[in-house]
Amino acid sequence: MLKNFTACYRKLEHGYMGKILEWPGVITEGNDLEDCEEMLTDAAHEMMLGYKDEGLKILNPSIIVKPISIPIDDGMLENVG
Repeated sequence: MLKNFTACYRKLEHGYMGKILEWPGVITEGNDLEDCEEMLTDAAHEMMLGYKDEGLKILNPSIIVKPISIPIDDGMLENVG
């Protein structure tokens, strides 16, 4: 069975960091976005195998992704990469 999860990626100075929002323990880095996605899928698979070995269940929480506006002083943001 396929289950959709929400992946979140952050650009780093040298590549990307990815995590699964519904499964906080699944986090990894890759050289580029495609590499990071592959690594994230592999990390989730390995975590699932570990859960299975321990007799644990994967939580199925509901995630709401919604933008939020936060006032930030001019000049406070810096682009990475």
